[in-house]
Amino acid sequence: SFAYANSVAQYFYPMTNGEIESRGWKVIAEKDLVQQGVPVPEVSIAAYIDEEKAQQVLQTVYSCEKSGKGFKITARDLSFLIQMGLPLPTKSPEERFLARVALRNPRELWEQTCSCSTEDHAWHAGGQCTNQFETSYDPKRGGLIYCIECYQEEVL
Repeated sequence: SFAYANSVAQYFYPMTNGEIESRGWKVIAEKDLVQQGVPVPEVSIAAYIDEEKAQQVLQTVYSCEKSGKGFKITARDLSFLIQMGLPLPTKSPEERFLARVALRNPRELWEQTCSCSTEDHAWHAGGQCTNQFETSYDPKRGGLIYCIECYQEEVL
């Protein structure tokens, strides 16, 4: 079974080790984590098409350039990297995941008013739309946020 720390739940619903254990779930000990590795070489991915060199990559523990923690490259990942002509990753899978999560809208809703001021919409003819709605788009980011009706009228 997977430890709670190995699931994405830890990023959205963080718990202490005591809370995890009280639910009967597995806690991963810090000593069980790989902490060291070697830097990722700056070599073209084409160099790893050779079976012997590919096996060497799969057996090596690399050091994450951000966290310093060790990580391994799986056979499936290496196959994908070779197929796409991409370099070996320099960050651990966890750091790459966190970078992708940071690009998402936050798990929070804000009350917004429609930004549409088109004058020929029947429900707000001659002025600003007054529709109120909740959105995951942070109003501090700026930009236009339309209600469903205005969006469908303007975009579709």
